[in-house]
Amino acid sequence: METIPRILTSVSQGWVAWLMLLTLIGLALVDAMQPGHYYRALGSLFSTKERDSTFAGSGNDYRPRWVLVFVGILILGLCLQWLFAPNGSFPFSQFAIYSGLAAAFVLVKYLMQGLVKFTFFQKNETDTYVRHYRYLSDCLTLFAWPVLLCALFAPELPETLVRYTFIGLLAAYCIMVIYKQIACFRMSFASALFIFLYFTTTEIVPAGMLIAAAHLLQ
Repeated sequence: METIPRILTSVSQGWVAWLMLLTLIGLALVDAMQPGHYYRALGSLFSTKERDSTFAGSGNDYRPRWVLVFVGILILGLCLQWLFAPNGSFPFSQFAIYSGLAAAFVLVKYLMQGLVKFTFFQKNETDTYVRHYRYLSDCLTLFAWPVLLCALFAPELPETLVRYTFIGLLAAYCIMVIYKQIACFRMSFASALFIFLYFTTTEIVPAGMLIAAAHLLQ
């Protein structure tokens, strides 16, 4: 009798559940190290002031930032594997590759942000925007977690619905990024040109590279 090879799906792989638990612990740990962090992050969505109460209490403790970066890389790696893995397979070795791509994506974005920021001389406005941008990224990570949980462990949900939810999150994120750029930098021709350069360099180019690399792994 011929045996049928077992497909390693996200539901059948125990390490996926443990990894999702680890990311949840990481998200909770951030708020424990910096109480009210997510409240300030959500509050920053509706504020663009340079000196704002949403930044109060954020402190200079970079540990929560590194935890969120780590959690974000894991979540992005799982999202990439769910979106691009052939036949819905979920081996850990493949996740390691996609996580490496996610880490490279974060590093490229960081380097490009630093490069563009270095060439722009409105330091106060740029620093304010960077604070808002980090809070936006934190909100995206926070909102992506439950969507990813449904994608991995609720196979009865229509895959199209989950994909459109991811697309909606990314679209809202991009709209908020552009809104923050317009609000933080006074609108002039030079500012509009900078906003276009900044968004293209720090968002579109790294995202395009990430998607192209993920397609090559299929």
